[in-house]
Amino acid sequence: MSGRVGLKRALTFLFDPEWRRRIRVVAFWVPVVVCFVVATTPSPGRVVAGMSGTLAHTVAFAYLAFALTLAHFRRGPWVPVVVWLVAFGVLIEIVQFFVAGRSAELVDIMVDGLGIALGVLAFAGYRRARERIPL
Repeated sequence: MSGRVGLKRALTFLFDPEWRRRIRVVAFWVPVVVCFVVATTPSPGRVVAGMSGTLAHTVAFAYLAFALTLAHFRRGPWVPVVVWLVAFGVLIEIVQFFVAGRSAELVDIMVDGLGIALGVLAFAGYRRARERIPL
């Protein structure tokens, strides 16, 4: 009997709206910190094996745009998502200018913008799909 009670508590925990909100917030902020640390480390090595820097920037900022929108701007507007993440990308480049073995590159900011656009578009598609298929 206690196994069923434990399972029920676990499922209730997983579907609790407050916990789901917290998980979304953590799923954004932890990767932000990781991205900043990796981007500002003098010699991070091959963090993402086999992935070019351009692809890594695009994937990272697409994920961050999707996660930021999901965590904090689910109903819009998306302009703050774009502004916040472009500012984050610029901050990373400014810090890299002062880190030995790193350089600030305008191309990186442009590629970040591409990732941000892809992430926001992916979230728009996700939101439309969720509206059609209510859970």
